[in-house]
Amino acid sequence: MNKELKIKKLKQLWMEGLSLSSLALSREILKKYPDEVLILNISGNALSSLERYNEAILVLEKAIKFSTKDEMYRTLVTMAFVYFQRGSYSEAEEWYSKAFNVHNPRQIDRVLYSECLLKRGKYSIVIEDLTKFISETKIISETTYYTLGIAYRAQEEYVSALEYFRKSLHIDPDYDMALLAHKDMTNYLKKRES
Repeated sequence: MNKELKIKKLKQLWMEGLSLSSLALSREILKKYPDEVLILNISGNALSSLERYNEAILVLEKAIKFSTKDEMYRTLVTMAFVYFQRGSYSEAEEWYSKAFNVHNPRQIDRVLYSECLLKRGKYSIVIEDLTKFISETKIISETTYYTLGIAYRAQEEYVSALEYFRKSLHIDPDYDMALLAHKDMTNYLKKRES
């Protein structure tokens, strides 16, 4: 199988969530192409999903060395996500900030960055950042609205929190976390009023 077919197969394995298979094939490809950034990133993600964070960080440090300017954002975000999964939210926040200095963040990356800030108690920063982002963006995900609701709830601004949980559910009425948060907030506010 040639390089392109192996990379196509690797992407397919990764998209299917087959971490061990992805890791095995990425290692096979990296033997012949050790500076292939996409493969290093997938390998780092696979290791992280297997809770092998230190190995993932080493692989991604290598990816950073080989990344072109166009590849750097994805590599830095991948590193941030490894730290996020490991529960090292301060380090994750730093890596997301580095990535955002290279390229405008994708919405999902902004949400994950916001979750790092939430874990560190930086609620007002999340509110300010996501509110600004929403005002500048045409298409907002249910996760973005939900995360903003969580930040408002953490600050005990329950009416605002409920508003953003509703907006999240307007986009995806089956979004479990937003459904639960909306139900909890509605019940709490009803009891508080009576």
